[in-house]
Amino acid sequence: MTQEYWRWPESGWTSTDIDWKKCKNITAGVDVGTDSIQAAILVDDKLFGYSSFRTGPDYRAAAEKALIQALGKSG
Repeated sequence: MTQEYWRWPESGWTSTDIDWKKCKNITAGVDVGTDSIQAAILVDDKLFGYSSFRTGPDYRAAAEKALIQALGKSG
């Protein structure tokens, strides 16, 4: 089997220590590229969640998926 070095494991993480309901500021950002998409969410300047995966053909759906994945099960 040939190793494809341009592929990477998709990942996501959401903090269980930060209560976003008590924060003052929430900042979200999404970087959409032709090969990958990343999303990050900050709560009062602390990393609350992130996601990174391959973009696919539908950029709008990928951006929504990235934000949902970064939010995790935070409600």
